[in-house]
Amino acid sequence: AFLEEEARTLPPPDENWITGILNQISLQAQAGRDVPLHLLAGEDRVVITEGAVRAIIRSAGDHLPGLLVGRINFTGDITLPGEPVSIDVDATSIWGHNIPESAEQLKHAVDSELRTHTHLNITSIDVSIHDVQRATS
Repeated sequence: AFLEEEARTLPPPDENWITGILNQISLQAQAGRDVPLHLLAGEDRVVITEGAVRAIIRSAGDHLPGLLVGRINFTGDITLPGEPVSIDVDATSIWGHNIPESAEQLKHAVDSELRTHTHLNITSIDVSIHDVQRATS
């Protein structure tokens, strides 16, 4: 009851926050670099775009309750097969969800999806929750 009362007293989400999230998604949805999927003999290459890899990460977050994936950064050269890559995911938690549990679930979901759909040599996935917002109806 205390948490519900506290949630009722919180101000509504800042429209600039929502606009910022949408702008960041728009920027990161661009195709970007080619990420190799398979090594083939000769000059043939099978690739997925960096934007598609980001979409895989966002999709993993979309299937979890209480999270909104924001910025996604790759450290390492995702264009070279076998190169170590670490991934930083910023997310927003929806009020009332367990933040550490949500972050851990996102980390595992991202890892599972990327290992299924890419050949990236993932060395780490770090999830940072930088904001908490009330759910909007």
